[in-house]
Amino acid sequence: MKHTTLSLFLSIILATCSSSPLALKDYPEVAHFSAGEQEDLARIIAFMDKSVCLSEQLNDSAISKCYENFLQSLTEGATAGEVIIPFSEEERTELFGQLKPETVRAIWTETPVDRQNTILQVNPQAKFGTFLEKYAVENATARTYDELLRSTGYVSASRFIDHIMQPGEQGLEIDDERLRFLIAVQFLAISTQ
Repeated sequence: MKHTTLSLFLSIILATCSSSPLALKDYPEVAHFSAGEQEDLARIIAFMDKSVCLSEQLNDSAISKCYENFLQSLTEGATAGEVIIPFSEEERTELFGQLKPETVRAIWTETPVDRQNTILQVNPQAKFGTFLEKYAVENATARTYDELLRSTGYVSASRFIDHIMQPGEQGLEIDDERLRFLIAVQFLAISTQ
């Protein structure tokens, strides 16, 4: 009986330790987004994940491997003075055609450049800013991004790559959908500039 109880206890501990990452909707930082907006947030993450893997020609690879290669490509591109956007303008336009207008307003400010084009800027005063503020409490990458965004109102591509996308000592927690959401939001904004 003791052996069975001990085995059951160890099985529970192992199962708890090896739990899979949470989906973005399961984090309290996104509770203030409506259910429809949360569906769009998942769509944004899926779009970026797919784009990163395709750009690195790793269609069937794990997300972490795709992002690891993408970060290396970003670093090499930044050294050459290039910003790598892993999706085309057409793909971005298609994604935005699928998003609800309130989701777009909850993340970005659209500034018209001319009659046909707009620039997206991450809006720290919108719901995304609330998400970011809460996420920054526990994540150093999000904290750096939040500080840059709130102090300047804008995070340039080069600053994002230099200060945010560098893994540092602990590495980037790419399995965390909150981080991939932050990356997607910034790259979707950069792609319009």
